[in-house]
Amino acid sequence: MTVTKKEQTFEISISSDLLAKNVMLQANTPGHFSDNNFDILPNETKIVTITLPDITKVENLEIKTKQLTDTWRK
Repeated sequence: MTVTKKEQTFEISISSDLLAKNVMLQANTPGHFSDNNFDILPNETKIVTITLPDITKVENLEIKTKQLTDTWRK
């Protein structure tokens, strides 16, 4: 996963070698994702943006991912 700062948003690029089912994103600051809860096919790259209320106040944006298999009890 890579995160790139744009003018008014951050662009998140996510890829996987395997099927990633029901990928969900979480940020350490309030914001709106352009897409959330999606599948990523093997060797596919998904681009998602996050819009923040005030991008100038963000010093260190942290994005966490979770997918369906992360919710299974072990």
